[in-house]
Amino acid sequence: AATGAAVTWRLSDAPPTPEKSRLALDSSLARKHLGWAPRYTTGHAVAETAKWYQDWAAGVDMAQATDAAIQAYLEG
Repeated sequence: AATGAAVTWRLSDAPPTPEKSRLALDSSLARKHLGWAPRYTTGHAVAETAKWYQDWAAGVDMAQATDAAIQAYLEG
């Protein structure tokens, strides 16, 4: 796992939610109408997210950690 922690999966017996088949991440409208493009690759985004959770688990000041992550993102 990206965080270095063991991963366990638990299957739910609950019925799937009605919208499950319609949910998807799609940035095509933002790309088309706003000229948006991602700054991070998927791998980099996962690594940054994992670091955020690692910091949280370690008791890091998350306001400071989040501000630093935003600043790093903006500086590209």
